[in-house]
Amino acid sequence: MTVGLTIEQMSNLSMERTIHAVDPLSTPPSTPGSLTVTARNLGFLVQWSKVDGVDGYNVIVSDTADMGNPLTQARVAGADTFEYFYNSGHVAVTRFFAVQTYKGNSFSEYTSPASATTVESKSSSSFPGNTTFTDTETEIATLTLTTTGGTIYVIGQATFSQNGADKSVAFKLKEDGVLLRTVNLIARNDVSTTGHQGTIFNFSTPAAGSHTYSMTADNLSDAATCTASSIGLLAMEVPLLVSAASPAPPTAPTPPKTPSDYPTGPEVPYRGGY
Repeated sequence: MTVGLTIEQMSNLSMERTIHAVDPLSTPPSTPGSLTVTARNLGFLVQWSKVDGVDGYNVIVSDTADMGNPLTQARVAGADTFEYFYNSGHVAVTRFFAVQTYKGNSFSEYTSPASATTVESKSSSSFPGNTTFTDTETEIATLTLTTTGGTIYVIGQATFSQNGADKSVAFKLKEDGVLLRTVNLIARNDVSTTGHQGTIFNFSTPAAGSHTYSMTADNLSDAATCTASSIGLLAMEVPLLVSAASPAPPTAPTPPKTPSDYPTGPEVPYRGGY
């Protein structure tokens, strides 16, 4: 039996088949909004608005505003993870960031770049000479550090000795006169050990400004004189840890051929390093 179709019917049938053949993923996921970059000590906190239903986000980092030569790309898996910490090291730098979403093999447009500039991280140290102390709390080392409001790691050490019997010693670390940590140890008179080495450390996040860190010691056993030697005190800013951040990939991506390749869009997404 011969079936006859008009040109209009054939056109409608062809259109219907085309509609049903469309890959649902050919419609790219939405581009993240509200991209912000905040400079922190030793790095950048990159945040964006959550996009429901995606598999994750790609973050690219560049030292130029046109993003034409990306330094690296990081893949942040999961729709609910929408921040990333980029560790830039101790020097002051400016970095530009852009983010896209991905779902399967479909990619959104990149966001417009956002940038920030870090400040050089601060550190200070003190290595004084030997100090004697008795049963009165005595300062054995001190330093001053001007901070940017980041996390400060303070570590100190000293070797405690006494010519007579072993003595119990309270070894203390303070920030602006406020006690941070106490370690109880022994000032030894054993020649073979040449005293007892003690180490003390602490993390804190004081407000930006000048802060004084100090170590003290006192003899808890009696009024006999003890000696603190090989004294060292160090305070420095360290990277802020963000629990939801993903680490950067181990290798740098292949950059786009020209700055005009950014953003590349969902058809040919920039996926350097993957």
